[in-house]
Amino acid sequence: MTARLGVSQFIGWSSGFYLPAILAVPISESLGIATETFFWAFTVALLVAAFLGPRVGKAIDKLGGRRVLPFGSIAFILGLSVLAASTSIQMLFAAWVLIGIGAAMGNYDAAFATVVTFFGEESNKIIAGITVFVGLSSTISWPLNAWVTENFGWQWAVMVWAFAHLLVALPLNLTIPRLEPKTVEQPSPKTPTGNR
Repeated sequence: MTARLGVSQFIGWSSGFYLPAILAVPISESLGIATETFFWAFTVALLVAAFLGPRVGKAIDKLGGRRVLPFGSIAFILGLSVLAASTSIQMLFAAWVLIGIGAAMGNYDAAFATVVTFFGEESNKIIAGITVFVGLSSTISWPLNAWVTENFGWQWAVMVWAFAHLLVALPLNLTIPRLEPKTVEQPSPKTPTGNR
């Protein structure tokens, strides 16, 4: 479970929160906008994620984290695809709205809720392991984004993460095993014995 959720969380954070560090400038230059405008769009994603947080929390309480996580992956795929295809400010902002939805549904809250569902009081070690994966996001994604952008363009740097969600994170989230309720064996009723 640590590796499964750790990898999907690594992809989610690399393609969301850590994406602007390398790609803000080339995307802004390509669209002919100020870098500040790009970061306003990114800020919208953060606001969307914060706004949806309580609502996603209710969905997690009702459905469980394992059922919410795949929708986060789908929102990320859509948002990153729109971002890669962006030719206007409107598309840029729309992309980040979708990415914000993906972050709300696909990042820590749903993942940690899933861990707690499976492991209860023993969840701390699993959660710590997942955060280690996320901690590697900037270390790995920044040089990767820089290399892909330099050699293939920023659009492909974005699409690398869209494909990572489609081919890796989404399948991992979709195949989280269903937790079967534990059955407690009831003692068989004793047959009353009487004098014959």
